[in-house]
Amino acid sequence: MKTTIRKEERYYIKNLQAKEFIEKLALITQPKLFPNSYNQTLYFNNSEHEVPFEISIKARKYTFSPLGEHLKLTPDEEWIFEIKRDLVRKNSRLRQKERKNLKLDEILKILQNKIKNVIITSPLQPYVADNYRRKHYVINGKDKFRITIDDKLKYYLFKSKFNATQIGKENYSRVEIKVPQNELNSPEFHKIKKLLQKSGAEPVVSKKDTAYNVLSEYLRNKYNRNIKPSNIEIEAKLSLSGRDQYVFHKIKNDFYNGVFKEFKVVKDFSYTLEGGKLHRYIITPDNHYLRISMKGESKKAIYKGDSEVVTDPFGLNCII
Repeated sequence: MKTTIRKEERYYIKNLQAKEFIEKLALITQPKLFPNSYNQTLYFNNSEHEVPFEISIKARKYTFSPLGEHLKLTPDEEWIFEIKRDLVRKNSRLRQKERKNLKLDEILKILQNKIKNVIITSPLQPYVADNYRRKHYVINGKDKFRITIDDKLKYYLFKSKFNATQIGKENYSRVEIKVPQNELNSPEFHKIKKLLQKSGAEPVVSKKDTAYNVLSEYLRNKYNRNIKPSNIEIEAKLSLSGRDQYVFHKIKNDFYNGVFKEFKVVKDFSYTLEGGKLHRYIITPDNHYLRISMKGESKKAIYKGDSEVVTDPFGLNCII
């Protein structure tokens, strides 16, 4: 597989501001034209979401036109197969990408084998997908330093092995900056960041994370799992590497099997849900802490008071 390492930053921007941003971007970049402008991306996982959070296993291809409400795959289709892994270097989060052109059935055969440093207990299949229109721009002819602008995003859920249905969409544009490590201090990179700031752009989670956010909302709505707000919350946070992520599934099984008598997994909603959010923390004038949760254009302020850390035999330090 061909391998590249780079930093990736993602922002959302309103469609009206996106047009102005593109006009200003044209002054310091060159467009990179492709015959097909619509991107289809498949994300591989299983029902227990055992692909680690810092790894993205996907396949993509470009087409002439957008998808409708349904996506149907065939095993002999050729895709660009990619595995992306997070790397942390000098306080910077980089992405290592491996890619290779393969047919879908070849990809599925590869995914039956053990992935390096990852515990997978059931086969990986196409799980969610997205479809969007993409524009490419490069810096001074440097193909590895590029900016992409995506719009008309749609998200899909695979209800069977090769058939997916649309479950959500986005009404704003996304800007992604792909920067080689040796260009992180370049004038061009700083100019692009300033342009984004002036255009009102804000950080956003990846399309993969958003696909799982959309999936969570879809399943909750479908099964009427609207959880009523409560003034009591019990929270445990675990810091795990990818190879240790199986602990989440072990905890879920303990709940499901009644190991903890006070808690249970609801039988009619036994799904494992995965998602990604960005948080900002602020201090109010009266010294209260607020957490602002951001999911695209949606923002929610959360205040937690009278917290108590409870010591437990497992060392989880639950917060009530």
